[in-house]
Amino acid sequence: MSSYGGKKARNISIFFIISLIIFMSGIGAAPRFAYADSAGIPPANIVDLTVVNVGSSSVQLTWSAVGADGYVEPATAYDMRVAQYDFTMGAWNSLTRVTGTPMPGQPGIQESFALTGLTPSTMYYIAVRGVDSFGTLSAAYNIVSATTTSAGPAIVTNVLFSPRLESIMVPSGKSFTISLYNAGTATIAATFTATADVNGRVALPAVISLPAGMYDILVSSPRYLRKKIFGYNVSSHANIVLPIQPVGDLNNDNIINSLDWSAMSVKWFLNDANADVNGDGIVNSIDWSFLSKNWFQTGD
Repeated sequence: MSSYGGKKARNISIFFIISLIIFMSGIGAAPRFAYADSAGIPPANIVDLTVVNVGSSSVQLTWSAVGADGYVEPATAYDMRVAQYDFTMGAWNSLTRVTGTPMPGQPGIQESFALTGLTPSTMYYIAVRGVDSFGTLSAAYNIVSATTTSAGPAIVTNVLFSPRLESIMVPSGKSFTISLYNAGTATIAATFTATADVNGRVALPAVISLPAGMYDILVSSPRYLRKKIFGYNVSSHANIVLPIQPVGDLNNDNIINSLDWSAMSVKWFLNDANADVNGDGIVNSIDWSFLSKNWFQTGD
């Protein structure tokens, strides 16, 4: 064989070996990304379980979502236990697991859950742990306690709502219509329109007699899409943070589309309160950027 032919054969062989090594390395590396959840490694600990509101038969809870095995992937489920005594780790398996807890979100987001079916005027101890795909639970947790209020249609007082508008940090002086529906129904229990105070909050009017309990809450404001939160346990002295309302619904038909652009385009470079969505005194490309970002979004 010629020298040239020998070199060519050696080069082909070396290329084949390198390619095979790269291919096999890829095969070996794939499971690290596809299977981040490892048996025996528990999800991160949930240690910020907090009682937000308490009713006669329910308790509203919040906590921060955790990842499985410390990775960015969310845990598989939550395991919540409740008792009428301050339980220890050894009693965990003897307690009934709460059903209906939410599917875990991305690590770090705030989870919210209403524990219902409780007895009035009773103290409860509650804890929650993350569960991974292997059934491994978080190693540690914090226990919170809450005493349900007395039975009966207690009327809530001093209830505040904190609405949030996309283009405004503190929506003081803005008008909001807030409607409370009996949870899971289309029956309105109360509705009112009010102006946010200097702190951007809206108070439930004293003339509204609203029993404590579970409600779906819908908020609307001119130029913004309507948003709703579901299954909120409303009780006295609650400060209810409402969902962020996307801006750009200039004709208030609960969708952002070309009709809103038509309303904005005729006010271009003018100081128009309706079309100037960011409130800087002029209708321009900054206002259009909000419309384009929220294009074809609809409200609840």
